[in-house]
Amino acid sequence: MDPKKKEDVGMNPQAPHGLPIKVFAHDGTSIETIMFASARKDPKLLGMIKKIDKAERDIQRLQAEAELFYPRISAVCIPLNGTGDDTPDTATVDAAIESATKLRAELDVLIDKVSDMDESRLDAICSFFEAGMTAAGYNDEMLELHYPLLSVRSYPEIRLICRTGCGIADFTKAG
Repeated sequence: MDPKKKEDVGMNPQAPHGLPIKVFAHDGTSIETIMFASARKDPKLLGMIKKIDKAERDIQRLQAEAELFYPRISAVCIPLNGTGDDTPDTATVDAAIESATKLRAELDVLIDKVSDMDESRLDAICSFFEAGMTAAGYNDEMLELHYPLLSVRSYPEIRLICRTGCGIADFTKAG
């Protein structure tokens, strides 16, 4: 852009431009508007969104698998709950403990996978925020100042306006 051209008068080429996101400033009372690029402006953002969406689906699938372990562990332990004179023998107790221990080890591996995937998803969301703000024109200094105002909880709404290329995300309203 040539600042001397008549149609460029009044435009600051250094100012970020993109989709507006309203957030509370560092003081918690004043409101700031952060600009975020659309996926149309920077197609790399769409690829990042797809990667995050896949990670979220994988996490949900693994969490569902993990939930299925609890009834299995309970079912293995039911014979240990003898009633009255019907106490289980040592072999039954040992077999149940061994089975429950194996199931718990499998569950722990699954929980570790979920935890690792969730950490990687959070890193991807942070990278997405940074890339969107950079594509909107934020330099390193502005990015350092405004990036901390975004929250991972705001990702779904920011994702939506980034994909559609229109709208405003307002995180200043109650509810």
